[in-house]
Amino acid sequence: MKDLLIDLYNGDYDDFLKNINDSFVYQRIHKPSIDNKEDLKKLLKKQSKPTSLTIDQILSHGKFGACNGYLEDSKGITHFAYFFEFKSAGSNLIKIMRLYQV
Repeated sequence: MKDLLIDLYNGDYDDFLKNINDSFVYQRIHKPSIDNKEDLKKLLKKQSKPTSLTIDQILSHGKFGACNGYLEDSKGITHFAYFFEFKSAGSNLIKIMRLYQV
């Protein structure tokens, strides 16, 4: 999960998208879900790159994982929590990814 977030926030979208299952859902609170890689890539390209990324905790159990932290960019500090469901316990392919941010 650490490497996934680093790829995500560094703008390495192709590397990040390699870890997304063909059928997946990206959910953001109070925003429409995304369920295809092309729309997800378009959304990710719109976000600003942070000047720093801090991951406070990472937890995993079976096919589930979670992490939280914060990033700093030109707009200030944004705190985040991601919740992941992978294709299976032994897979790195993300099936569901939920983002909460403040």
